[in-house]
Amino acid sequence: MPFSESDVPAELIAAVKRGDVVPLIGAGFSKQVDSAVPNWTELLAKFYDYAADQGHITAEQRLEIKEMVERGRFLVAAQELREQVPDSEYFVLIDQLFSDRDVGASAVHDLLWQLRPALVMTTNYDRFIENSYAKRFGGVPTVFLYDSAEGLQRQIQAGRLSAQPPMIFKLHGSIDRPDSIVLSEREYRGLIHRQPGYRLVLSGIFLTKVVLMLGFSGDDPEL
Repeated sequence: MPFSESDVPAELIAAVKRGDVVPLIGAGFSKQVDSAVPNWTELLAKFYDYAADQGHITAEQRLEIKEMVERGRFLVAAQELREQVPDSEYFVLIDQLFSDRDVGASAVHDLLWQLRPALVMTTNYDRFIENSYAKRFGGVPTVFLYDSAEGLQRQIQAGRLSAQPPMIFKLHGSIDRPDSIVLSEREYRGLIHRQPGYRLVLSGIFLTKVVLMLGFSGDDPEL
């Protein structure tokens, strides 16, 4: 369906003008920059193929996990793979899939920064937002992960959620710290139940700002 400016809600336009919009960026956003960045289905397919090739799972287990993925049970499939692939190999594979690429002149990121957000949130592991920030603002961004959410909370309390340049909140970890990446069902549950500062910050943002979700599908488990 062709895009029409008339389809943009007036409330969203008003929120952008007030500086109250916080973009929440999903995998579809990165895929517009580099089609090689995997979505959920592609990521898990790479993992179960690798696990089978290396003998960590049997051909029957691979088929079972593949069927889980096809039914949309992404977190359960990821949990099974996380338990079968040794940490050392898991982190190497994650690095290969999400390590830095030169995003070049990204039109979608140019449009993102034109919103003049004070904060950008993302569930993506890659560094595309940080790289585009450096090109746009000529510096290193202030980045918070879920386990440093208290630091973001202090910035918000100090009034930084209306300032420029923007901060970045990586909700599910970053390739800079492979140990921080949230992928499996157990890791998601740990994030929800063992990171009270994370929940507090997200609740405050969703209650006081207009969150604009970009690059998600309706059945995305990250939502």
